[in-house]
Amino acid sequence: MRILQCHAGHLWVCGVAGGGPTVADLMQMVTQARWHTDAPFLTLPHITTDHLDAFSSFPSLPQLMEVVKGDKYEVVAAPLRTHLEEGQVQAAYRTLQHLPRMAVSACVRGPKGDVLQNGNVCAVGRKGVEGASVVEAGQDYTLAVTLTRLNRSQDLRVHTHKFPKPKDEGWFLVLGQVEAGELVALRRVPAVRNRSTKVLAFKTPQKLGQAVLTLYLMSDGYLGLDQQYDIPLKVIPATHHKDEDDEFEEEQEVVSEEPTKKWLPPPPDILPVMKSCFTEKKKEKEEEEEEGGRESPSSESTVPQRPPIPGLAWGGREQRPRGGRRRNHR
Repeated sequence: MRILQCHAGHLWVCGVAGGGPTVADLMQMVTQARWHTDAPFLTLPHITTDHLDAFSSFPSLPQLMEVVKGDKYEVVAAPLRTHLEEGQVQAAYRTLQHLPRMAVSACVRGPKGDVLQNGNVCAVGRKGVEGASVVEAGQDYTLAVTLTRLNRSQDLRVHTHKFPKPKDEGWFLVLGQVEAGELVALRRVPAVRNRSTKVLAFKTPQKLGQAVLTLYLMSDGYLGLDQQYDIPLKVIPATHHKDEDDEFEEEQEVVSEEPTKKWLPPPPDILPVMKSCFTEKKKEKEEEEEEGGRESPSSESTVPQRPPIPGLAWGGREQRPRGGRRRNHR
């Protein structure tokens, strides 16, 4: 799993548009031990290909999750009782209630972090280009994506009976431009217990006119729970702000003043004066040292000398008298 996560980050650096969704699909297949072409209903416990006829009235797993929210046990139990026992039906229903139901909202923010008010900013679901947000070409913008889990749960582990160890829920936010085949932004989101807001940074296209960015919310552990949203944009020519121009001019002035602050040598007429000052200070210092040397013998004569210790030579040890008391060793 960690290798696949690193691979997803590498694909984002390379800018491969289909790399993020492909890695997410691969992680889903590894976690559930199934192919991405298999029916998502097989995620439920005790459900096999022989029981798929009981879900014929539900085209997808999210629609079944939406129908059975609350207390609608009989909607699932009635068609499954002919195939499974009551305990197995209850296990499938509990797992169905535990699957994450995520609501997604997104809004485009300007370079200074302000929310754009001249367009359909908060887009939930697939949107057209009628309410597109007006952006400038080639500028840095951010997309604030808010994920809200509608069915709160204390246990955020993925239901997988074939994965060797417990695994927490995780999501991928993938922002791309499908027409150009470009991956704009990719971010991994940990398990969401209540609500979480993530920011995706992107640069607007250089081509003027209508543009559509596609946002994908992909699970890394469940099959069939992915969501797709369109973020419509209206790209206009970039305009230079006065504040930015003033800052640029100030930077140019600072750069132009730097060469004038370099150190220059003193003029030649000052050098003799500086040299004479140094020579005079040097002579004064030498005279003070000579006077101090003349006074040093008199100071040494006044210091009393310590008489030498008898029997102690220079660098030797003190000689002790012989004939001392001996100890009896047994």
